[in-house]
Amino acid sequence: MKKEVFELNGNPNTTLTTYLLETETCRHRRPLMIVLPGGGFLDCSPYEGEPVALQYLAAGFHAAVLIYSTDRSNPGKSMYPYPLFDMAQAIVTVRKHAEEWNVDPDKIYIMGFSAGGNLSALYSNLWHTELLKDYSTPEMRKPNAAVLCYALTDGLMNLEDNQRLNNPDVNLEQVTGRDELLQMQDLWHRITAAQYGTDAPSAAMAREFSPIEMIGKNTPPTFLWATFGDMLVNPFHSLDYARRLHENGVPCELHLYEKGNHGLALADESSAVVAEQINPHVASWMKLSIEWLKDL
Repeated sequence: MKKEVFELNGNPNTTLTTYLLETETCRHRRPLMIVLPGGGFLDCSPYEGEPVALQYLAAGFHAAVLIYSTDRSNPGKSMYPYPLFDMAQAIVTVRKHAEEWNVDPDKIYIMGFSAGGNLSALYSNLWHTELLKDYSTPEMRKPNAAVLCYALTDGLMNLEDNQRLNNPDVNLEQVTGRDELLQMQDLWHRITAAQYGTDAPSAAMAREFSPIEMIGKNTPPTFLWATFGDMLVNPFHSLDYARRLHENGVPCELHLYEKGNHGLALADESSAVVAEQINPHVASWMKLSIEWLKDL
């Protein structure tokens, strides 16, 4: 495996780390998966990064981990659209090196967990627009498929859910990897401020950056999974998004698991921070996503 780190948009803390199969054992072009960890726009969770990339590598993909703009990596620029600029530059970087790295330029995929899933869904629907015009051509920044893991896809639903919170304690480590205990409401205030630049976004603002409102002919095939036990991101984000994809003729596959809280990542020992994140049944999502991508 060859590992290399690329700085994005002039910020040493926003990076693309590539994990490439060695040329000697990879003589034909392979797909590449770009992984976006979650972290509530406050940080990028390490357990949703490299462990996931290595699983795709083991399945014959090249992989990369994108550390996009968050409150920690790029203070003051964690809100839209700055993280989308990082995504655009990451994909363009991969395509520019496709021949050198033995990457199939028609099989460059994106995947994200939680907040990273939100960004992946947004990018899936904005890659071809004027918003990203400074990053090469639409063909260079196009994602060929997306994998969304317990992703936030409906801004209005999220606002409504926030208003109904009962303030249970939440271990921030489950969201970002930081060892800190917060009240749920405090956590969402922090996340919302990092995401929108204000902890009280209007309905119009939430709708403007709501992936479910953007789905159309340019949205790539999408694989989604979530759990009904998720207490941070309503699983109906995934269910409703999949329904809208299907209505618009976008190929998609959805898996909703009964048990499991937020932030399960791979749901096995390789990514678990606490024992509760180990769920062998939910861990099947990785195998299913690989099968689905190889069948595209």
